[in-house]
Amino acid sequence: MLRGVYAAKLARTVAYSYMALLLPLYLSSRGLTPLEVGVVLACVGVGNLLTLTLAPLLVNLLGLQRTLTMLPLTLVLGSLLLLFGNGLAAYILGGLLGSLSVTQTESGVLLVMDQTLLADVEGGKRASAFSNYNLVGYVGSALGGLILSIVSGIAPIRVGDTLLIACYAAVGILVSLLYATVKAQGLGAPSRQMNVHEVARSNPTLLGLAALFGVDAFAGGFVVQSWLSYWFHYQLGVGRTPLGVLFFLANVVSALSLTLAPKLASRVGFVRVMVYTHLPSNILLAAIPLAPTPILAGILLLLRQSLSQLDVPTRQALVVAISPPQSRVGAISLTTLTRSVSQILGTPVTGVILQLGPAYLPFFAAGGIKSAYDLAVYSLMRKNLEIGKNTG
Repeated sequence: MLRGVYAAKLARTVAYSYMALLLPLYLSSRGLTPLEVGVVLACVGVGNLLTLTLAPLLVNLLGLQRTLTMLPLTLVLGSLLLLFGNGLAAYILGGLLGSLSVTQTESGVLLVMDQTLLADVEGGKRASAFSNYNLVGYVGSALGGLILSIVSGIAPIRVGDTLLIACYAAVGILVSLLYATVKAQGLGAPSRQMNVHEVARSNPTLLGLAALFGVDAFAGGFVVQSWLSYWFHYQLGVGRTPLGVLFFLANVVSALSLTLAPKLASRVGFVRVMVYTHLPSNILLAAIPLAPTPILAGILLLLRQSLSQLDVPTRQALVVAISPPQSRVGAISLTTLTRSVSQILGTPVTGVILQLGPAYLPFFAAGGIKSAYDLAVYSLMRKNLEIGKNTG
């Protein structure tokens, strides 16, 4: 079961990664302003929001297997709209329906489905399963950046863009076929899962965490991978080929750092790993626009990536640990939903700032808000600091 999930994760994160880097550049080449690009990127979040809201209903009606097999086909629809659409309205529709991502990782409904499967892993091995899952994702993200760099170096921009977007559609078909082969207990038949509203009412601690995750995602919306790509390209003059290499290295660093997450969690617990690694990464984030050269800015980004993602598998495992089995789809949907909604609000703000205001402001705001989030999580979970400790 895990092999199929990991293979599907790898395939789609390769595509998500290069599309996150390519999308703002592609839209700009089609004549969109920074503000219009921000609107399309926000619509990506809105589309993810809609599918996340429907996730428990889809599982109840169709079962997890059929839901997993059908949803990746939206990648095909998104590709067609980007390739053959003309004008802002078509690109907005592509953002809404195309299951795109604007970060180096994903935040859509397939993430919820995968985490539901991983929740069935034996408790003592769960942290490692989530860490390996995210490790595979960052390997895919790194390969995506490398692919963009290679294609940009060997093909004219228009040809390369068309090829990459067409490959995004092919990945959707591949992922659908991979999920059709996944076998796990209870996959076939519909099963009753609590919806998002029921989970929110029944678990106040989870609701508080979800709200804080939303704060973190709102700040993260200022500096998602798509905007970082845009900033390095247009503010610092970094070309597409070195840009792809930079984000390849950034995702490799993130992937390598994830191997430490289970070991750290078994020693100090999920919450401490989340906070102790995230705080210094926020300082590094705020320092990026202060770098006097593109090379130093890139080094600061790599240092930030070496710490910033250690909280991802621990956050996911924490949500599963405090949620009973019948509420896991709803719980994962709730926490992912709040992150998506908040990112929608943060992403277009950057477009406004970059068009009208100082380029450093998104980095400063993101670093400050994210630091406040870390302290709030520690305060909320101070009585549960041992969760995840000595569980492998």
